[in-house]
Amino acid sequence: MEQQGSNDADLAGKEFCKEQVGPLSAVELDTAPTPSKMEGVENANSGENSSDERINRFDRVCRPSSPSPLPSLASTTSSMREHSPPSAFYISEEDESQSQSTAVRDWWQPRYSYATIRETEFRLLRIAPGTADEPIHGALKILSITRIQNSKLKFQALSYAWGEGKPIQEILLQNIPITHDENEALQERPRPFAIRTTLHQALGRIRQPDKHVWIWVDAICINQKDDSEKSHQLPKMIYIYSNAWNVTIWLGENEDGDNDSTLAMDFLPKILNLASLDIITAKDGIDDIDLTSWKAFASLIGRPWFCRRWVIQEVAYAKRLSIRCGERVVSWVDFADAVELFLDKLDQVRELYSESRLSRTDPDALQHVESSGARALVKMSRNVFRKTSKGDVVARLWDLETLVLNSVSFGAKDSRDVVYGLLSLASDAPIEGYPEYEPGTLPTVFIPDYSKKARDVLIDFVEYSIAKTSSLDIICRHWALRESKLDTWEGPSWIGLVSNSTYGGPMLGTGRINGESLVGKPGERIYNASRGVKICAKLDEHPSPSRIQSSNKRAISEADLAPDGTACPPAKRTVLSFNGDEIYLPERRQYFQAPQTIQVKMPPRFNGILQAKGIMIGTIRSISSRVVEGTIPEDALKILGWDGSLDKGIDDSIWRTLVADRGLDGNIAPSWYRRACAVALTKASPEGDLNTAKLMQSKTQPGCVTEYLKRVQTVVWGRKFFSIDEAGKHKSLMGLGSRFVRGGDIVCILFGCSVPVILREEKLFIGKFARKGIRTITTRGMESKITLVGECYIHGMMEGEAFADLQVCAQSSASHDNLVLQLSTHPEAQSTVSTG
Repeated sequence: MEQQGSNDADLAGKEFCKEQVGPLSAVELDTAPTPSKMEGVENANSGENSSDERINRFDRVCRPSSPSPLPSLASTTSSMREHSPPSAFYISEEDESQSQSTAVRDWWQPRYSYATIRETEFRLLRIAPGTADEPIHGALKILSITRIQNSKLKFQALSYAWGEGKPIQEILLQNIPITHDENEALQERPRPFAIRTTLHQALGRIRQPDKHVWIWVDAICINQKDDSEKSHQLPKMIYIYSNAWNVTIWLGENEDGDNDSTLAMDFLPKILNLASLDIITAKDGIDDIDLTSWKAFASLIGRPWFCRRWVIQEVAYAKRLSIRCGERVVSWVDFADAVELFLDKLDQVRELYSESRLSRTDPDALQHVESSGARALVKMSRNVFRKTSKGDVVARLWDLETLVLNSVSFGAKDSRDVVYGLLSLASDAPIEGYPEYEPGTLPTVFIPDYSKKARDVLIDFVEYSIAKTSSLDIICRHWALRESKLDTWEGPSWIGLVSNSTYGGPMLGTGRINGESLVGKPGERIYNASRGVKICAKLDEHPSPSRIQSSNKRAISEADLAPDGTACPPAKRTVLSFNGDEIYLPERRQYFQAPQTIQVKMPPRFNGILQAKGIMIGTIRSISSRVVEGTIPEDALKILGWDGSLDKGIDDSIWRTLVADRGLDGNIAPSWYRRACAVALTKASPEGDLNTAKLMQSKTQPGCVTEYLKRVQTVVWGRKFFSIDEAGKHKSLMGLGSRFVRGGDIVCILFGCSVPVILREEKLFIGKFARKGIRTITTRGMESKITLVGECYIHGMMEGEAFADLQVCAQSSASHDNLVLQLSTHPEAQSTVSTG
């Protein structure tokens, strides 16, 4: 035991170099100074309670060789095409006393257990030298976060996709002791630690044969089972990624066949060479090898890493990045440029591919590239910050709402990370330790708290968005993630799911599945259906603790709560009731051996009900079949008023509704759209259907018609057309909306919402009786519940025509009925909607 303790102490006897220096030559490496002679070495005794105290030896070694290529890193002082980055620095440590060959786990051996970490500390992982056929050995060291802020540590940070499934791979892990005090409980030997396959592969590639590697990995350096630790460790990621000497992006191992990632990585120089790019996108210059490489590159940028939400901040904050895929390593700057050039030439490459023999076996290989997260990631990583030439962040440019709504291409295993994963990037969020940033304006509810339910975090974001924009448009957007892909969504219907967005969310790879949002981008309103009438909405809150009543009429107030939030048990048996949930407390205090408290889980702040005022337009009468893959069915054209003939011309309601009265640029539809629509309608099938995709593929199609049909597809895809009986009038309106729409649904315009919405009234059953609901819903009695089906386009009602009477606008806050959107299952989960 004494010898082991001494060896453990030796393991902790190395320090990180104080500042980064240039790479050492082979001669310098052989004559490198000993730690005692090195310059710029700081005293390890930085404080009595410092987590890295008593560490007084330093070692600085340049990596002389590597089993895989060195990272190709872009430098502000070198050419963009240069592939000779500054060498990496690794921490040299003495070999462990215990032979690695004897570290194979016995089944009875205890699992690794984390050492306690304080909020001012973080962990770094040291990977021991080894070869591919040896187990991976790691050791965790706890350090003060100030060491990062002072740029004294040289380490890597890993960015990767966790992957699906359970952790089935194992590494051997132990703690590097802070001191060698014999009274301190230290692990005597490495313990097994389970990780996922993707991470195991990454660590195996990063590990060096003869040197230790220091790296930060979220799945290992943070105790993922401790919500409290996650809450204070995740905000530190911005310090970690912005101060790492290099952020290594791991895409995974190579894939065989046409999607060979090695082929894709080797193809990058051709893409980046602008002269050769023209050749490999020209009909007379491309061959099957180049087309196969394009296909492989499209597959590569569709890998899971590009759809992970946390990578946005990891890439944005990093000063230097490299991408590893199998054995290949390239610079992020080069890779990002290649992605943008590929997308710029995508139409040309698609045309060449469709004419090749390769398309016969895989015709859809290049059809869904637009839905890849790579496109959104490259854009966001360059637009969210303003940086210096050295990569230091000087300004954050996007607020939290803009970030969340532009991140629908990125997923997260924890749906709370829809918000938490972007907080560090937001211009209106405070960042502790960065005094150069102005104080944030976000409410305190957005401090990461993984003890909160996901639904409550999402509702907090809705409240923030409504308050920030003075608009209800957020309820029409699709931005939230389910807790699990297999779970039924039980959140409020006014929280839109990413699965109902244009491309259906991350990692589907199916291309467009829905039309584009009608509310436009944040800050770029397309319509003005409520005509600027001030929003009148409220999120219902649960009663505060002082309003929770017991069955004997005694109120449990905040005075009854202990400082830690627990409730002291009363002397008599009491039943606390809240929204039907009962909590039983002991009858007599003497049942306790010592004074105790009983944890009472307090309810969330909001109950999931949104109250909003507005006016009713009418009730949906007839509904068409759903538009599938851009084919507009005959019954939809009939609802619009198309009778199959141009003898009487074409009514505005037809061609304008098909494009939602907007062009591709978001402005009002140009009048020549009418002519293009007429040409397209004459080419409907004998059954009366209009197949827009087939018409666009025709080489004889006029360019203006193709442009018009492209806009039609962005609007009608996956939606249904319907007619409306306008309230109080005999005329009928027409429009289009969600594929979940039903007959009898109500069309309303809510104050503060830029587009009309479709609501569904459902009866609430009380006992054996159902209270009959009526169209005019009030908050009194809650006789019916209202769910939000979605946004819609109503021809002639998108620019405030319903508010043409100025008197209505002036008295709107008091003259209309309350519409209550109540917590319920989402329309998607309520029933199976026919798509015929």
